[in-house]
Amino acid sequence: MSEQMATYIDYEAMSPDQIRQFFSTLPKAPGYCVFIDICNSTQLKDIEIHKWIISIKNTFSWAQSLFPFKILKGIGDELMFYITDEELKWLKENKPVSYFSPLQMLQALHELIKNKEYQEPVKVAICYCEDVYHITFLKDVDDYYGKDIDLTAKLMGDSKKNSIIMNKEFYQTVKSKYDSILNKENFEEIFNNIERLCPKQYKGFREKTDRYLLKCK
Repeated sequence: MSEQMATYIDYEAMSPDQIRQFFSTLPKAPGYCVFIDICNSTQLKDIEIHKWIISIKNTFSWAQSLFPFKILKGIGDELMFYITDEELKWLKENKPVSYFSPLQMLQALHELIKNKEYQEPVKVAICYCEDVYHITFLKDVDDYYGKDIDLTAKLMGDSKKNSIIMNKEFYQTVKSKYDSILNKENFEEIFNNIERLCPKQYKGFREKTDRYLLKCK
């Protein structure tokens, strides 16, 4: 699958009507948004900067080895991934060895958090996103924008150390897969530690968001 860059939106050269027309024909890019954040990074930097650098390097390297998708961006001590349905479909059909199902994504993120020997504690947010566009406002920069990516960032604010917070759509996807497989024992530790949180009204969203939290022991 050839990598495609985001569509550049030159909004200064477009009228409001042209922008509305453009978005009315622009296809959405549904998929999975993942944020991984190192919890004690700022505190560690203030104590000993070389340990801070080593911690970030170790955590990022471990994340890339367990979660083998292209990093969309790094924001300080936080990584962002966006994996489209189209990418997963292509991998499943053309490179099945490299294919990761959503359930395997959750398993990999669970393993990342459980590795406490070489990294600082981390927290994760993951959402299945439907309202997302493969666009950028900066030329030659790849990016994704949309309401559901904003939601993932808001969920990240409610995630806890050594845990994974997820939206209802992602939870339902992995739970449905879990219910249908025979080797449930490989995932029991995960599903035995997921709890449903109270729905929350996030600013900018009309409806409350159903949330689920996996505490990684």
